[in-house]
Amino acid sequence: MAFDILCGVKTCLQMPMLYSEQRKKEFENEADHVLAATFSSSGNFFAATDDHKSLAVWSTDESWKLIYTKILPRRITAMTFDSSESNILVADKSGDVYCYFLFSENEAKEVDDLVMGHVSMLLDLKLCGNDKFLVTCDRDEKIRVSHFPNAYSIQSFCLGHSDFVSCLLYLEDVDLLASGSGDGTVKLWNYKEGMELFSVDCFDHLTEDDCSSISKIHLTLCKSSSASESCCRGVDVKSLAYCKQMKMIAVAFERLFVILIFQLRIEDSKARLSLVHKLFCSGVIWDMCFDDCQNLLVLQESESAMFVPYSMQSVDDVLQVSKLTDDVTGTKLLEIVGQVNQENEFYKCSVVLQRQSKFPALHKVRIDNMAEYISRKHDRLHQEHKARNRRMDCSPPELLDKKLSDDETTCEENRTKKVRMSKE
Repeated sequence: MAFDILCGVKTCLQMPMLYSEQRKKEFENEADHVLAATFSSSGNFFAATDDHKSLAVWSTDESWKLIYTKILPRRITAMTFDSSESNILVADKSGDVYCYFLFSENEAKEVDDLVMGHVSMLLDLKLCGNDKFLVTCDRDEKIRVSHFPNAYSIQSFCLGHSDFVSCLLYLEDVDLLASGSGDGTVKLWNYKEGMELFSVDCFDHLTEDDCSSISKIHLTLCKSSSASESCCRGVDVKSLAYCKQMKMIAVAFERLFVILIFQLRIEDSKARLSLVHKLFCSGVIWDMCFDDCQNLLVLQESESAMFVPYSMQSVDDVLQVSKLTDDVTGTKLLEIVGQVNQENEFYKCSVVLQRQSKFPALHKVRIDNMAEYISRKHDRLHQEHKARNRRMDCSPPELLDKKLSDDETTCEENRTKKVRMSKE
């Protein structure tokens, strides 16, 4: 479903079935979930992809015309439009990034343009610096900054996360990159140099008291016993949102009811994040974003209030966040909120999909098998020593006597040789 906030019109979109009749019959009993969706920067185009590897792009005018379709080689994890809105880049589970031309003059010449590839599953991608750089992140804790469109030329790597990098956020007004990870941290980067500017451990801002006051919370607060692996199991950063007017970054987490809002401060070319507000919601956060009126729009797992807008105001340098009750912007935002919250079928399907989370599978299982290996080695050496002693005990007496005699003869010869050399 798509909603026009300006005019309050709801549009239901259906993913096209691009396969043959035989393949359609195979898919009849399979669930078809939307895996990724995005708008172009101007909002003129909307793209979505599903479990059946279908990519569809619509024009967002009154007709909502389907302008592009494509069968993809693999399932998609993330996608984005370029600034010209004539190309769309998609990242898939095998680690490849493809670029598709939406308005090709010669359809016969259209081919899959493989831009680049990782050796691990890609989780997000962003175009930065006026589309000069393509930034991708994967399950192997890496953020790669490549030149675009010649992505074989690597600008830098942003290394510092200790678990999968789940999301990227480009701060266009300050030309910085923010990243969220399964290790519970949010980092700011000078992505061109691959330099970490600041890191905040969200675990430090989530206390047990905060979480126990929220019903049905699924938080597991636990840190690694190793100081070098300060990973926060259960505090997986799920999404980031940026309000450039107020320079605020909102951080949402997998399976949590809380959103942390940080203030971005840049002083003397140094960037830092400071916590200014904790927003407790009535359900697990599915997604969020800021609109042009500095409202934080939250989609959450709550049947009575699935879509909630929050207004943000700074009063005496103190951030005040409250539910939006009066639409003074001239849009029909609250009318849209009411329509979304009445979509019970959409809510039920979303609950099923969101509870099939990919995040638990993204954590790598680290097994310390050194103790087991050392124990097996000790047992093997012990058995070899016992077998060697057993062979010595079973030898005939005459062989043992001969061996001792030979050893004594050898020792005497060596002693005689040393004496002769000393005299000479």
